[in-house]
Amino acid sequence: MRHVGGIRHIWRLTVSGARDWLRVLRGAEPFHIPVAGPPGSAAAFQNPEAVSGFASITPPGSSWRNETCARTFLVPSYRLARKVRRIRIPILYCIAESDDVVPPQLGMKAASRPPRGELRAYPGGHFDPFLGETLERMASDQIEFLSRQLQSASGTPSRAAG
Repeated sequence: MRHVGGIRHIWRLTVSGARDWLRVLRGAEPFHIPVAGPPGSAAAFQNPEAVSGFASITPPGSSWRNETCARTFLVPSYRLARKVRRIRIPILYCIAESDDVVPPQLGMKAASRPPRGELRAYPGGHFDPFLGETLERMASDQIEFLSRQLQSASGTPSRAAG
């Protein structure tokens, strides 16, 4: 979340999360915040494309609502790059080059650390991997990666290796 809105945003989410927990302890309804909103809002994701991005991946008639319990953001931060060196199995990282929610540099750093890590980068922002051509290309790369790993594990030569 620090990449989405900085320390001020983290503070707002923390206060909202504490408010939610207090309500839960009293037996009251949860305190919700929007998942997506414009920059400067109380939403969890407050980047310029948040609202339109979520709308683009939400099918018509969906029951999804733009809200979440605020306590969701009271969990300790997860720092992927610290733990990935321990990953000994093949792992594929797929990142969007212009992601303004998860900075691409974090994915690149994480992908460089596991001994068997691979990286694929795709043009576009945070929501593009869920749509159209980027989705198709990413799915194809993931299938190729998994096929190659399964062929390698079974001892069958892989056409994609090399």
